[in-house]
Order: sequence, then structure tokens, then C-alpha cells
Amino acid sequence: MSSFLIPKKIIENHKNGFFECPYCREKLTVNPGVFAEPAPCKKCKKIVMLPHRMGDFWLFQELGAGAMGCVYKAFHHVHTRSIYAIKTLSRQEVNNQRLIRALQREAQISSLFSTHPNIINSICHGWEGNEYYIALEYIQGETLIQRIKRAGKLSELDALKLIYPIVLAEHFICDKGYLFRDLKPENVLITKDNQVYLFDFGLTLPTDIAFEDQGMFMEGSPIYVPPERLTGEGEGFASEIYSLGMVLYYAVTGQPFFTTSQEVDGILKRHVSSFRLSGDVTKMGKISPDLAKVLTKMKMRYPEDRYQDFLTLEKDIHDLIATRDPSVKSKKLALKPKVKSGNRLILQPKPQKGSGLILKKKAPLQLKKKVEENASSEEEVLGVPQPKKQLKIKGN
Repeated sequence: MSSFLIPKKIIENHKNGFFECPYCREKLTVNPGVFAEPAPCKKCKKIVMLPHRMGDFWLFQELGAGAMGCVYKAFHHVHTRSIYAIKTLSRQEVNNQRLIRALQREAQISSLFSTHPNIINSICHGWEGNEYYIALEYIQGETLIQRIKRAGKLSELDALKLIYPIVLAEHFICDKGYLFRDLKPENVLITKDNQVYLFDFGLTLPTDIAFEDQGMFMEGSPIYVPPERLTGEGEGFASEIYSLGMVLYYAVTGQPFFTTSQEVDGILKRHVSSFRLSGDVTKMGKISPDLAKVLTKMKMRYPEDRYQDFLTLEKDIHDLIATRDPSVKSKKLALKPKVKSGNRLILQPKPQKGSGLILKKKAPLQLKKKVEENASSEEEVLGVPQPKKQLKIKGN
């Protein structure tokens, strides 16, 4: 935060009807109650955001924006040293009732998973006037997609160590009776010390609902979406494992499994093609055989040919890490870490309805129409001043 962006000073100046530009200290007029989007300062021309109060939070910096939503950096009105990330609808969609309901559902669902150390905490949610918002913990870092683009590609060891906590988080979500359904590098946050967090529950559904055909429209990123979402077969745990495989492949090669130069329909058709695996030998040529074997099993065309549980996948990934990092070779993996949930500990959760993998082997390859994917361009999103204890492998 700039030295001029002092919370108490922001609040005091706001009451007096102005805000000091953090770059040139020009006094900018504030209209109380009006949410002004970031705009150039009239003096220095740099983009600034006029602070805006929403509930108990003061929004002072835009972190990222997508087609339907925005994320802002904010401080608490009373506990001014606490920094949060506030998610709202975009200014163009603020009165869209369908999106309001979707944001409400996201807030309610995401609060179920806040006890896991690799999932962004949902702090609270509510209304300010006619606008709905979600308050999340703020964690400073970069997304997995940013790290891959910056590095070109990740080493196999680095990629495996980053994907392992996400597998644990996905397992936890599924054990709660839900499917995340939007796994992609843009939704994985990494801090400077390689703490890993999963965020954005906009597409998450209960397993029994996800197991049913979701209708004519396909939600999600075409590069990582499982084939069964496209054909209407219904999704289960193995659908998440497929998307995990696609993300892991991207991380170790620096390229998506299906090239983004293709038209969207072409990418989607390749997901459901029974013959697409014929190109796997070429695509896997530069990947170590043991990792290639695991990746191939993760992204098989039919769910029953993939991993049938997360425990086996967790063990195989840990073994891959151990063969590449001697410091974890002798360490025993806790396959089911104890996670606090209310007043009890989840050790062996009951299987949820609809989480089985009994799906039709062959379904009509009739692709659904794709709608604008629920992607956001958060750059520096979701973090807290004091990170939670992490589930990490020794030697990371």
C-alpha cells in the first residue's frame, strides 16, 4: 500500500469529500455512495481508484476483473490493518439477478471449504444497498498461469510439488459432497514461498447435481474441461482428476494438451474423441516415463479408465516427488490429513450420493454450445498478512 494510502486518512478524507491521489497527492472529488471505477488522475494521468465503502470494508484498489465479476483490495472499517479481497459483480452486471444468485451461491458454497489450508478463506458475504459482495482473505502471490508463462515451463519436481496440495484440496471438496468444476492454472494461487491455494467456486456443484446433465450450455475453460461435461454423461470425482491431469501437463510442458490456436469447437471435439490418445506418445515424449504413465491415467477419455479415488493419485504423485527429491524419500505421506470441520475431525468421510463413476461408456458426441467461460483476470489476488499453516511436503 502506498504511504499515502493510510486507512484512517482515507476514511477522514472521504468524510470531507476528497481523496488524495497516491502518486501526485492531487485532491480528487469523492461522491459518497457512488462507486467510481478506476480512472486517470486529472493531474498525473495515472489510473487511480476512489475508495468506496461496501459493508464493513473500504475498497481502494482493483486487483482484477472478468466479464462478470471484479475483485478489489480492501481494508476493514474498524480493524484497519486487516486487508481483504472483495468480490463483486462488474458495474455492467450489478443488477443482473441471475448473476446475483450465482454470486450468492458461490459465497454459501465456498464457506464450506474454508477449513482446508490450501483453499482461500471466505470471510463473510452480504449486501450493501442493492449490491451483493463476498469478502475473502487476501493473499499476495501469482497465479499458476503467471508462473508458467514467466518460467516458460516448470520442472517436473516443481510442478508436482505445486499440484500435490491442489489434489488434497480437490479431495477435501469432493469429500464434502461437491465438485469444484473449474480447475485451471488461473484459479491456483502461489505465494513467494510456494504456499498453494485454490480459489473461485463459481462453477462448484453438489455431486448429485453435477452427476446429471447440466443442459445445453457448457461452463468452464475449454482447455481443461472433462469430456463427460461436453457429452452430458454427468460428472464425478474422476472428472476433477481429468482436469488436474490437463493442468499438470500444461505446467510441465508449458503448453496446453490441446493447442489454443484451434477454434473452441475443435478443442472440445478433441476432448471427446476416442482416437485423440493416438497422439499421446508424441506429446509425452519429453516427459519422464513414470510421470507420463500417471498423466495418461489421469486424462483417459472415459472416467472408469482414470484413477478411481484420490488416495491412489495422492500416493502416486508423492512417489513421483520422492524419486526426484531425496529429502522426501523417507518421509511417510499422510494420505488423509486431519482437517478440522466444526467440532469434529474428518478422517474417513462417507461417500456422497452421485460421486460414483458408473457412467455410460459411450455417449453421443453431441457437443454443447459454449457460453462465455467464467474466467477472471485476477493478477494479484486473494491473500492474508499471516498465511495459514500449509499442507506441504518436506523439502519443498
